[in-house]
Amino acid sequence: NVSIGPYTIIEKGVVIGDNVVIGANNMIDIDTAIGQDSEIKSNVHLYPRTSIG
Repeated sequence: NVSIGPYTIIEKGVVIGDNVVIGANNMIDIDTAIGQDSEIKSNVHLYPRTSIG
């Protein structure tokens, strides 16, 4: 159950956990990990090799 908003760019090597909500107009850079049950609001840029959640 992952929700990804419009105009969001997800690069290669990104790992997204269960029940993640990603808002609109985001940039998720390479080799980023987003843990389960996380929420990323709109207009966010996650830099390469970032790990959250």
